Amino acid sequence: MTPPGDLFTSIPHLEVSGWKDIPIVENNDRLVPIGPFTGYPTLFTNSIYFGERIDSPYRADKGNELDGAFITIFARRSVADRLLVAQSLLPPGHRFVVYDAYRSLQVQRALYDHYLESLRESRPELSDDVLSEQTQKYTAIPSGNPTRPSPHNTGGSVDLAVVRLSSEDEARIEEIDRELAELPYETDWSLFSRRAQNPYAEPDTPAKKAYLLEMERMLIMRDGGELLDYGTPFDWGGPEAALRYYEEPQSLSPEDSEPRNNRRLQHNALAAAGFAGYPSEWWHVNAPESQSGAQALGLPRAHFGGQELGEAHLEFEHMRRKHHASMLEQFERVTSGDPHIPPGYRPEIPWVHELHRQALQQMLDRNAHPGSTRLRAAAIIATPAPI
Repeated sequence: MTPPGDLFTSIPHLEVSGWKDIPIVENNDRLVPIGPFTGYPTLFTNSIYFGERIDSPYRADKGNELDGAFITIFARRSVADRLLVAQSLLPPGHRFVVYDAYRSLQVQRALYDHYLESLRESRPELSDDVLSEQTQKYTAIPSGNPTRPSPHNTGGSVDLAVVRLSSEDEARIEEIDRELAELPYETDWSLFSRRAQNPYAEPDTPAKKAYLLEMERMLIMRDGGELLDYGTPFDWGGPEAALRYYEEPQSLSPEDSEPRNNRRLQHNALAAAGFAGYPSEWWHVNAPESQSGAQALGLPRAHFGGQELGEAHLEFEHMRRKHHASMLEQFERVTSGDPHIPPGYRPEIPWVHELHRQALQQMLDRNAHPGSTRLRAAAIIATPAPI
């Protein structure tokens, strides 16, 4: 796709009011996982609501764990394809980090209630209707209504940002991508779901190499990626998070010009791939097949209704969780000087232990941790104190 003439043109006004009245004609575009071990490995994911890494305020050790959150980022297949297009339009050395896409109603309820109660505490004079209206600027009300589904529950809404890599890290990632493309191994995510059912079946050599390459790629992105300055953290629940916040002033300070330009870069790349921005949040975009996206783009109907994960999705999620927990556990053992294979690792399958040992050595070589990242910490969704 040809990049737009200027990725730094001003962000236009977007109108999404009335989006719930857009009719839905479901097109059955299926949910697919993106990120490591999927058919979309070049999309870097960081599941904020699962608490995958230390930049998440929802980690269990912070006391804000969200039941029902997934470590896997799922999205409609066409949404994943559009993200690849948008990423290809970014300047060299810039790539997306995807925080969230498909979201369960359980998590949607938790986020909605948390923001509403924080707003009620800070503004006790507001009526329940006004509290709900203000809350819905930052988190949609959970809805199982098939004519008015919660946007993230459709798999058609995405929360993301852009990270910048050093020339050295970008060159290595490009090399990894070329090596992965040349490997004769199955990239369809169902392969990994089947492997989750039989984890002791040793994969072939190309699949082992692909695993180590994907682990290295993920390590470089989370340890070497620098989040662009957007003026607020991800999930900031105040007016500064508005997509056009830095477009309004007549004059900007040099400090404010950078987040304005970064928001423009992200918005224009995504818009060129067909996404519609969301006025209240710089990190949120909607596919044109979603109700909000259709409304913003002037389309007569939407094609994404609410979704539930199927058995294959849940198997893949189970595999990702086991892998994440195992890496954390083995890292702690290795760094504490315990050489023994941890519980759950059967001695008769030494290839599992060896693969994880090699992946952990990559982390140790960069002084990293399985849950570490250099990305700026996200905000917990709530009515904020001033920046």
